[in-house]
Amino acid sequence: NLDLNRDYIKIESPENNGAIRYILNRWDPMLLIDLHTTNGSYHQEPLTYATAHNPNGNEEIPRYMREKLFPKVAKKLASKYNILSIPYGYFADSSEPTKGWRTFNHQPFYSTNYWGLRNRFAVLNENYAYADFETRVRACYHFVELILEYSNKHTAEMKQLIQKVDQETVLRGKSL
Repeated sequence: NLDLNRDYIKIESPENNGAIRYILNRWDPMLLIDLHTTNGSYHQEPLTYATAHNPNGNEEIPRYMREKLFPKVAKKLASKYNILSIPYGYFADSSEPTKGWRTFNHQPFYSTNYWGLRNRFAVLNENYAYADFETRVRACYHFVELILEYSNKHTAEMKQLIQKVDQETVLRGKSL
């Protein structure tokens, strides 16, 4: 019983093996967008998002995502398409929302955390299962559209950040 979303360490599935071997290793794309539908907490926003957050990786790319890319995309998603979005998560206790909001764990068997450890931009998109199908598809479509527009406009900046982080990672490895 393989769960493709939790197979980025063991890589037992041919799908993820191929994604790593023939896409990540061969083409070295700077951006992954992983699209899902969530069955998590009840909230009004039809779209949630996240990036890598494994504490063993370099923090610069996830910080860039949280401080630059996601705020611009979320703002434009709301202003241009009237689609609300929030960072991905769920209530720690659905019967008592004041107990906190949590996100998925940091382990790299998730695609976004795995790609983040490889110093690449990783986006998790979770479409709200309790919204109607048309709303989910529309939100997802425009979110991906805006991520790609942002990435196209900021390609040089994003590539420079990847290069910097890759160099820092190599230097950290040499110092061991």
